[in-house]
Amino acid sequence: MKPESTVAAYTQKLEARRIRQRVRDCPDHNQHIDMMDLRHADLMDYDADRILVLANPPVKGVGGELAPSNVPGQAHAVQHPDQVSLEASVERVGLADRCGVFNLGLDAAETVGASNALEQMLTHQMAAAHKAAMDLLAKASQHRDSVEAARLTNASSRLMSVYQHGMLTLNRLRTGGKQTVTVQHVNVGAGGQAVIGNVQTGGGVEGEIRNNG
Repeated sequence: MKPESTVAAYTQKLEARRIRQRVRDCPDHNQHIDMMDLRHADLMDYDADRILVLANPPVKGVGGELAPSNVPGQAHAVQHPDQVSLEASVERVGLADRCGVFNLGLDAAETVGASNALEQMLTHQMAAAHKAAMDLLAKASQHRDSVEAARLTNASSRLMSVYQHGMLTLNRLRTGGKQTVTVQHVNVGAGGQAVIGNVQTGGGVEGEIRNNG
């Protein structure tokens, strides 16, 4: 039976895998039954792939989101795309559009070179935080009530902090949480002449301070 959604298709492929596992680990005494089960698993995979595997694979466009392959000026083709990745891309773009950051979000993802869905979603969130912060700041500058203006400014400031935290999170995602620390050390040679250099280390301070002389 052909599945009616991507969720049902993925579930069906998992069930087909379970059937093959059962045949491999606990084969039936009747080999004909095992062959029928394996054939059924193959048919389940075939029907599921008719939904999950795209006949015309899309390409990566602006901001790393998927776009039809016949749109000019797009980037490289996506390796192993499926219906889920396509629908996820459509959903991400739709969410950004509903937040009013369609262009901001895609441009931000393009600028930082977002390489996966996590980075794309993070840059879209950062774009939304930036837009909200600037909108609130604009309202604050036009408000005659000083108390309300201060409230709007504070809210804008918090959103700016959210944006900046997103930048740090993106950096941690790409560096694996490692930090590079520059340590100044002084080598004092003969005659009391100091030679200053830099020691760069990753993940912590491993600088060494040496006194010579």
